[in-house]
Amino acid sequence: DDEGVLAEVLKQLETKTISAEECQKRISVKLLDTFICTEHISGSTCHGDSGGPVVRRSDDGTWFLEGVISGGPRKCGDTVTPMRSTRVSRFVRWVDEYRRRDANGTLDDFCKPVNAKTSDREPEESEN
Repeated sequence: DDEGVLAEVLKQLETKTISAEECQKRISVKLLDTFICTEHISGSTCHGDSGGPVVRRSDDGTWFLEGVISGGPRKCGDTVTPMRSTRVSRFVRWVDEYRRRDANGTLDDFCKPVNAKTSDREPEESEN
């Protein structure tokens, strides 16, 4: 119903993790092990929710980032279609590697395309 309308107040919903097998039955898409699949208990995701956090609270009350929303129902309010999220734990090592590179001053060099214009000056020719 609210498709295309941005919420002024961020909302949350309750979900439950389901198995990859159950998820694949419902959406007919093969899931990689880098995904978490959840079903909606209260509310549903909508377009524009991609990139939002999927968090879990441990028994001691600590909150953990488990996923980043990457797919779900096509229609807002669809509580049957599972939500797919990228499993953050599978990318921690990769993120840490690039964070360390940035701390050492090498990330900018690594990410800069050869011959890319980065200022008002024309790019210099690469010696490679």
